[in-house]
Amino acid sequence: MVASEGIEVLMGHSAASIVAGLVAAQPALGLGTVISLEGNLTEADAYFTGLAARYDEPHAFRRAFLTHLDDRAEHDRVLARYRSRVARVDPQALWTLGNDVAAYSKRHHPGEALLEAGRAHYLYNPANCPQATLDWLERSGMPATVLPGASHWPTVDVPGLVARAVLDILR
Repeated sequence: MVASEGIEVLMGHSAASIVAGLVAAQPALGLGTVISLEGNLTEADAYFTGLAARYDEPHAFRRAFLTHLDDRAEHDRVLARYRSRVARVDPQALWTLGNDVAAYSKRHHPGEALLEAGRAHYLYNPANCPQATLDWLERSGMPATVLPGASHWPTVDVPGLVARAVLDILR
């Protein structure tokens, strides 16, 4: 059990932020802090994985998703690296994850779930967020830290900034 191991903080990136919130919501675990790193707070945040809901077949989604990433990765080394990893992912797993994220985000409000789970904190670059997410973040009162200049993968492009922000949260 997490609490028996002394783990008090859980961090999830992107769609994994939803998973972190669901885990943190388990009272028996005794988690105190959930950090969402560029995580899904609203349905609008499922802009990559959520594309899967538009496709009836995993291989068609994978082809379309890789093309979508190709269009954006040409001048972005971080996105190009992500695209190369996605190219190796099992199409069924990728499609299922995307559909699950889209369905969860449609039925629930991921940001609200994070707030209910415990002490939540959001790390992000506003330039990476849909307006609906920025609006919700302002209304919600969720503590947040801006990571200036970070991509959607800040642990790759600004790891020192992420580390400092996490340490500040934990203080």
